Amino acid sequence: MNKTLVKQREELYKFLSALYLWEVNEKQFNEMQKLAIPSESGIASWDTGWREFADFFKTNDKSCLESLAVDYAYTFLAAGVAQGHTAFPYESVYTDKYRQLGGEADSAVSAIYAKKGLKPNDENFYVPSDHFGLELAFMAHICSSPKAEQKAFFEKHIKGWSSEFCRDVEKYAKTGFYKAVAKITIGFIELESELMLEEDELWNAK
Repeated sequence: MNKTLVKQREELYKFLSALYLWEVNEKQFNEMQKLAIPSESGIASWDTGWREFADFFKTNDKSCLESLAVDYAYTFLAAGVAQGHTAFPYESVYTDKYRQLGGEADSAVSAIYAKKGLKPNDENFYVPSDHFGLELAFMAHICSSPKAEQKAFFEKHIKGWSSEFCRDVEKYAKTGFYKAVAKITIGFIELESELMLEEDELWNAK
């Protein structure tokens, strides 16, 4: 995998990670207003998501930050809503048969982070280890690692549940911004799946 592609993937993982971990601040908003939208990829969710993302910034300015903060709290933190109307951003909620937070998924990713010398909850993050934003941040961290390591984490801890989670974000979010981010994420996961499959085919052909 060439260095340019590795860097692009790393930046996209970091970009999406931040949007799921924290509310949008003014600096982020200003930076996102200036983002160059990727060219059409043929992946419907990715292409549609970026068009809607661009449309949002054409019709909104930083005065919408409060609305985005409210939507973040509503969509991801269940602020002011009943259970079942929130997209909880945790692998365990979507993979545990009782949809309970923690357990096997949280323990598994905690162990993986620890092997890399990472302790995300100690200083900068105050969320369980299986938070989607942390898992995306970890993928950014290992983008230069061996393909097998990336693929193992991606397929075990991201690919299987993230699309369902993002569809819930689309369903429950009130702002076009988070609906667009959800579509972009679905598309990115699909692109990553295709890339890893292509890498496998290239490797097996050697």
